[in-house]
Amino acid sequence: MKEKRISFGQGKGSLTHNNREFMADNVDPLRTPQNITFVRQPIGEAYDQLFAESTQRYNAKQKRNDRKVHGSYYEHLFGVKPCNTVRTAADKRKSFYEDVVQIGKIEDSGYGTEDFQLVADCLKEYNRRFPESQPQLLRF
Repeated sequence: MKEKRISFGQGKGSLTHNNREFMADNVDPLRTPQNITFVRQPIGEAYDQLFAESTQRYNAKQKRNDRKVHGSYYEHLFGVKPCNTVRTAADKRKSFYEDVVQIGKIEDSGYGTEDFQLVADCLKEYNRRFPESQPQLLRF
């Protein structure tokens, strides 16, 4: 195996692309059955998992109805129902962030290369340990 570098980047964030509901020009549709899906959770469910309990506690403390969060927390922040594209709030917060982890380059680690399976196994192990090492982040 050649020496590899691990790189981290922040993607634009498109759930339709990640879930292969939309095929970009650079995606080989014959290889998509080989895709590995670690987690696939609708963003609305992810927000409910993270914020439903705290939103209920917040609403219970409010005396005035106009200060309560009506609907989901996602809708409260972004003014729309949950969707598969990144939304940006007035204060520049985004509805989600996409972080991309890559080991090696496509030329020496991509599909069909000698190191492909080893790199895939490393990424699977990274994903398995991610919740332990980054408990403040949620994969969805």
